[in-house]
Amino acid sequence: MWGISVTVITSIIDLIAPHLAIIFNTCIDSGVFPDLMKYSKVIPLFKSGSTLDPANYRPISVLPTLSKIFEKIILDQLLIFFNTNKLLHKNQFGFTRGRIFCVSTLLRTGIEYLIPHSLDNTDVNPFEM
Repeated sequence: MWGISVTVITSIIDLIAPHLAIIFNTCIDSGVFPDLMKYSKVIPLFKSGSTLDPANYRPISVLPTLSKIFEKIILDQLLIFFNTNKLLHKNQFGFTRGRIFCVSTLLRTGIEYLIPHSLDNTDVNPFEM
């Protein structure tokens, strides 16, 4: 499971897709995620400073490729379900495709606060809300 790269999976996807679909659907139907797909390899990534000091490394968890594919499939299915059934609040931005929190917040602030208040008051400071 660990040695399978995205490149290899991509090159044989037509052959393995039906089998992966059976495995993934069985996981969903049974509510069981295979133990082998739950483990990650933790690799130390050097930040800066002395390579001899363990504090200068940060841990990076590398998940199995098939685990990441399965997670992406589940996320896509959940988002389709939530969007179709209108279960997400209009202000939900995290993990939502095409919605960026910072930009949306700035735009909403401009529309809801700055524009109306600037029409009434010429001394509006956007940093004093």
